[in-house]
Amino acid sequence: MQGGRLVVLSVIRQSLSQRHRLSAILSAFKVPHRTYYDWLNYAPSHRDKRRKKLISLVHALWKAHPEYGYVHIAKAIRQTFKLKLSNRTVWSIMSNLGIHSIMCHKRNRKLTTITQKPQMPNLIQQLDDLSGVVTTDITYVQLKSG
Repeated sequence: MQGGRLVVLSVIRQSLSQRHRLSAILSAFKVPHRTYYDWLNYAPSHRDKRRKKLISLVHALWKAHPEYGYVHIAKAIRQTFKLKLSNRTVWSIMSNLGIHSIMCHKRNRKLTTITQKPQMPNLIQQLDDLSGVVTTDITYVQLKSG
């Protein structure tokens, strides 16, 4: 964790400037000597540098096109910058940054029919006694040809 390393190193430097012994400081923080010296000589790896570059690319693309999802952003980075990159990597970066695409909801509008004739009146609705009324549904009627 890079932030934690930097915080602990600054506190150790402060304690050393106040003339405390290094071994006493490290034992108080429960940090091994080897870890402390590794922190002093820390240099970001190739993977860390690439990840930092990808984070800035993803964030810049998302700022320019907030409607893009992780698939679209990954595709744009692959095409524009010729980088090998999986969709999952971009998804991970976006979730770590707390960003996501702005969804555009499509509205399904009801179709309206335009007729030239006025609608016929509902004759069944006007009847008081429905005992003589037969309603059917014809789904298939075979017609003889010729």
